[in-house]
Amino acid sequence: MNKSFLHWPGGKSRLLTYILSHLDGHHILIEPFAGSGVVFLNGNNPQKKVADINPDLINLFQTLQNKGQAFIDECEKLFIEEDNKEKYYSNRKLFNSTKNKEEKSALFVYLNRHCYNGLWRYNANGEFNVAYRGDPKETLRQVNFPRDEIEQFCQLTKNVEFFCCSFEKMFEMADENCVIYADPPYVPMNSTSNFTGYSKEGFGKESQKTLADHVRNAPCRVVVSNRDTEFIREIYSGMKMIELSVQRNISCKGDKRLKDKELLIVKEKYNE
Repeated sequence: MNKSFLHWPGGKSRLLTYILSHLDGHHILIEPFAGSGVVFLNGNNPQKKVADINPDLINLFQTLQNKGQAFIDECEKLFIEEDNKEKYYSNRKLFNSTKNKEEKSALFVYLNRHCYNGLWRYNANGEFNVAYRGDPKETLRQVNFPRDEIEQFCQLTKNVEFFCCSFEKMFEMADENCVIYADPPYVPMNSTSNFTGYSKEGFGKESQKTLADHVRNAPCRVVVSNRDTEFIREIYSGMKMIELSVQRNISCKGDKRLKDKELLIVKEKYNE
């Protein structure tokens, strides 16, 4: 398996075999929610069009495409100095203030590997606000720079087209030769576990309903991942639903890293 260099809540590594079995064999893969990239990094589709509404994520992917090794070397410099809480918050502040896109992308990699459980969340002002990765009372292991994974990403994405746009725009690109894989921010387990602030706009119930409508009307096969809830089953009613179970690591305490029930929803070309 080709690994992503990003830590990402809801990453699909554990479910990759199930997902790819529904995507392989189609000429064009469209992903409206890029996430860590592990799905498009492992798909065998000849063409790939990948998007996210998060401009910082897409800017990072495009910078790696365009700058390659020189940019990777700059990223690594952020990992050389000793890791500590003060350095993290200084770099977080710089990330939220800099206008230099390459600097911001390098800081993205650093923050992603040093923040709490790889969460990527913005406040109402569009500022990244995730806390440092660990309990200050504990001894933390040094974070290694993921050079191998980043270099592999550059090799595997030479022909990938990246877009910073809404999922609606990506659905407009689809035709019968495509397959769409949609991995939106999940509906929360409860009112205190909502980690869907991946952009300052958020992704609530209305967004989920709008996505379901686009899935239903798409001219090609669409595969969707989401949490197994009554709400999700309702908005995707009539489509094939595959029940899955996967462990999610949102909590920093091992005894709270429980298995989550998920659905893999498949809408065939003609909604059969």
